[in-house]
Amino acid sequence: MSAYLLCLSINGGIPLFTRKNGDLKSIPFPLLASLNGVAMFGQSHDVTLLSTMTRECRLLWRDYHNSVRLIVVVPLDSVSDFHIHRLLDNIFQSMVLLVGLDDLIALRNIDRVKRELRAAYGVIDCLLNGLQPTEKTALFGDLIGAADVIVCAESSAITTYLENFTESVDSTYGCILAGGRIISATTNWWSLHPDELCLLSILVWTEARCSLSDTPVFLPVKSPTVPFRLVVFELSQDIQVCVLCGPQPSLAELERMIVKHWKPSLNLLSSIHANLPRCYPSNLLIDRSILGFILVNTQKKRVLVSMMPHHGAQQRDARSLSLSRKLDIARTFYRTVVGAVLPSCATPSPHITEVGGTLMPDHTPHTKLKHPVSEVFSCSEYHKCLGVQTGPYQLFTLFISAVPNHSMRAISQRTLQLLLKDKHNNVIR
Repeated sequence: MSAYLLCLSINGGIPLFTRKNGDLKSIPFPLLASLNGVAMFGQSHDVTLLSTMTRECRLLWRDYHNSVRLIVVVPLDSVSDFHIHRLLDNIFQSMVLLVGLDDLIALRNIDRVKRELRAAYGVIDCLLNGLQPTEKTALFGDLIGAADVIVCAESSAITTYLENFTESVDSTYGCILAGGRIISATTNWWSLHPDELCLLSILVWTEARCSLSDTPVFLPVKSPTVPFRLVVFELSQDIQVCVLCGPQPSLAELERMIVKHWKPSLNLLSSIHANLPRCYPSNLLIDRSILGFILVNTQKKRVLVSMMPHHGAQQRDARSLSLSRKLDIARTFYRTVVGAVLPSCATPSPHITEVGGTLMPDHTPHTKLKHPVSEVFSCSEYHKCLGVQTGPYQLFTLFISAVPNHSMRAISQRTLQLLLKDKHNNVIR
């Protein structure tokens, strides 16, 4: 799905940046000014412009701290205002992550802020690409409002190495990522806002690959005005250790500590690769009719996603659906049913304004229904989808089209029990 994103200053209407997703022409400046002018005209009459529709597209306006205005233009489809607002909130928080809230509110030096915002383009583009996902946008945390995780038998042993390392660098915030997904993290890392966990994972995932990086970041909820140092070291291919720390120790000292603490774990780290891209241990045998699944723990705000559950084995009936197609189907199904039928686990952003609305869905909330909905499904010529709510867990499963409708429930329930009973699954359980 193609989209335009416009970012302007509210007071002066000065464009800070524009981004687009898909094969689109650049938006002309007169049109950009007109879209902002409509909102300004409404403000002068005590009217807040939230959204509108044309014959071909939908437009949404969202203001932050009476300083920054985001405008998004998307085609008419199944994406509700609720999920578009989630997208815009994440985009603003990604701006805070790399620029800081003070500079975005004050906007004293527009040119400098524009330059600094370029560092956020990778994260912003990744968030926009979620509207039309590819193999490079395999993370779901931004959509769900939870941290992407991976389940592996080595997580307990890795945690010991991680805690010793974070303590040695005088920090309590550390995690191990594999393909942008959390394998293990310290208690304080898990205590961060779910959107912060998601954006940090995306930042590391979209950064240019290097052995060691040191980036100043502002945590959008916990510390939007005082920066931390995000130090990322690539332990092996697609596996990184991340720590949030202060001005000390120096980068040279950090490199020595990393070698000291992580060199003994190389054999352990190499065994983690066996879980990719499946994202769970190979001894868990998932039903062959399943093409992919999303498991959400709504209490812990964590999500386990596998779009290649039979990786390494001959996949029957899966050849007709590419990875990007499965990602698109899974995201579309989630956006269609969560909010409208099943409750969302997303935590509201603290940066939304009262007049701009809240994070509530733009339709009848789930809690006002006469009875709780526990299942929802959809069928098409090439696939079927089922969403199940069981206690704090939501399981969204993508099936081959040949599976009978009455079998999807039993298969999903067995899959959920299988994923939760394994002793190594504490990261999602």
